[in-house]
Amino acid sequence: LWHINSEDKFRTRKQSNRYHDNAVITCSKCQLKGHSAKFCSVPKTMKCFFCGDYHSGMNCKNKICTKCFQQGHDRRRCYIRFIDTCELCHMRGHSERNCPDLWRRYHLTTSKGSIVKGNPNPHSPLYCYSCGSKGHYGAECMETRVDRWSFPTWTSVISYKNPISVLRRENERNFQQEERNSRERNRFDRTPLFHRRKGNETFSKDTPTQNTKKKSKFFRKALSQL
Repeated sequence: LWHINSEDKFRTRKQSNRYHDNAVITCSKCQLKGHSAKFCSVPKTMKCFFCGDYHSGMNCKNKICTKCFQQGHDRRRCYIRFIDTCELCHMRGHSERNCPDLWRRYHLTTSKGSIVKGNPNPHSPLYCYSCGSKGHYGAECMETRVDRWSFPTWTSVISYKNPISVLRRENERNFQQEERNSRERNRFDRTPLFHRRKGNETFSKDTPTQNTKKKSKFFRKALSQL
C-alpha cells in the first residue's frame, strides 16, 4: 500500500475551504489556538451587550433609557411623561444639552483651537435611511420606523458654533426657570387660605351657614325685582 497524501483526502463538513486552514488561529470564545469559534467545543453562554455579564441584554439593570437618559430601564418602561424638544435642532426626544449635534460638529476638527467647518454641498442627492426613498432625510420621514421607541435625529451638522455658549445659554434658561418656580411657590405660600383657588372654587372664611344666608338674601332680592 502506498502513502495517501493529506491534500488528496476528502474534506469533511467541519473543514473550511479557506486558504489559511493550516495557519494558527485563536478562538474568540475560549481564547485557545488551533480552532475558530465556529468549531469550538465549549458550550455557548449568554452575554449581555450592555455590561458583558452572563445574562440577557433585555433584562440588564445597566441599560440606558433613550427618553430620560437614566440607567436601569428602557424607553418602554420610562415613567417620565414629558418629552423634551431640543431648541438647537428642533427635534423631539432630547434636550439641548444632550443634542448629538454638540459632538457631531467636531467631525473635521483634529487639533485644539476653533472648530473646523465643512463645505456644504447643496447639489448632493437626498436619500432616507429609514425607507430608502429619494428626496428627504431620515429625520423627515413620515413612514413607519423599524424602532418606534426611539426618536430620529439629524445626520448632518446643524451649527458649527462653540458648544460652550450653548451650554451656558441652557444653564441660564434653567436658572431663570428655577427662579420663576421659586417665586410662584413663595407667592402661593404667602396667599391667605381663603383667597386660594382650587379649580373654579374659591375658599372663603365664611361658615356654611353664613354662605347659605347670603344665597337666600340674593335670591329674595332677585325675585322682588321681577
